[in-house]
Amino acid sequence: MKYKRFLALVGSILLSIQLTTAVSAADPSEKFGDVQSSHWAYGTIQWAINNGVIKGYPDGTFKPSKQVSEAEFLMMFISAYEEVKPISGQTHWADPVYEIAVSKNWPVNGAAKTAIGRATRDQAVTRGDVANIIAGANGINYIGKDAIQYLLNENLAGGKTGSTVEGYKGNDKLTRAEAVAFIKRAMDNGLTKLEDRPRFPTDKPVTPPATNVPTGVKTVYDAIVKTISASAYKGYEVKSNAKEVSVNNSDGYASVSYMLPQSGKGSNQVITFDASSSASQKLATDMLKAAGVPVTSSFTSKLSSAVESRETSTTTYGGYKVSIEPHPTAYDTVVIRFSK
Repeated sequence: MKYKRFLALVGSILLSIQLTTAVSAADPSEKFGDVQSSHWAYGTIQWAINNGVIKGYPDGTFKPSKQVSEAEFLMMFISAYEEVKPISGQTHWADPVYEIAVSKNWPVNGAAKTAIGRATRDQAVTRGDVANIIAGANGINYIGKDAIQYLLNENLAGGKTGSTVEGYKGNDKLTRAEAVAFIKRAMDNGLTKLEDRPRFPTDKPVTPPATNVPTGVKTVYDAIVKTISASAYKGYEVKSNAKEVSVNNSDGYASVSYMLPQSGKGSNQVITFDASSSASQKLATDMLKAAGVPVTSSFTSKLSSAVESRETSTTTYGGYKVSIEPHPTAYDTVVIRFSK
């Protein structure tokens, strides 16, 4: 009898470990060798680790670009809101989160307790699948493009290359870094409780009308979207209106913005709001190039100098007069004015 109780206790402990994550734990204060402070999701990953949403690997890595399965995403997502406990008759580590998802009528693919259903749980989940789940968790019954548009409208998620259904890239597989970014952004923007998904479809979301964007803004927008799509930038989305183009980080805040002159004869501006960050420096450089200013790679060092010295400097690039001006009160903000 004592031996059986001992086995039951061991089984319960092992089950709890499995529920916490599919990988081994890392110290929350540990710095991951593959996630530098310049990584687009660095702060979000630290938040997720410190809040028990996800863990690192035993070798000291986080593997931010590793694809996430539906079961793994559900475990992260639900664990961010409530404790996940073992259930009676459990045979798979993700059974508890699937039981919660099914009870709330969320559209999950691995709900069936069959061989096919179990196999589906371990397949990489897409950004579109995640949109369906998050919309459902917010009490909305949308699928596909409607779910994506809803998340964009409510700022519960951002696109990869633009704040449109197409720019969201719903068919792309979700990575570990993107998963925690989705969860934090949803929590920061109003998803405070996991809701039941209605039985019947919700009325279709409204697609915002196209903005009448001036040619100059559209040129910069198209160029920076192309740069971000074809480069190592991850987790950023590009937005524009009639006067400016902004590149927002995973939390939805502008990292770098391009602005038209306040008057017809003024200077164009590129503003970096995190000028001490190497990622933001490179992004500001690419934004200037998108605006037609042929700055060189050494321009990033000028931004660093401006932050440290708090002094304005002026340089000429290909006929453009470029002025770098540290903001007088916002330490990490630098305004770059340029004109011919």
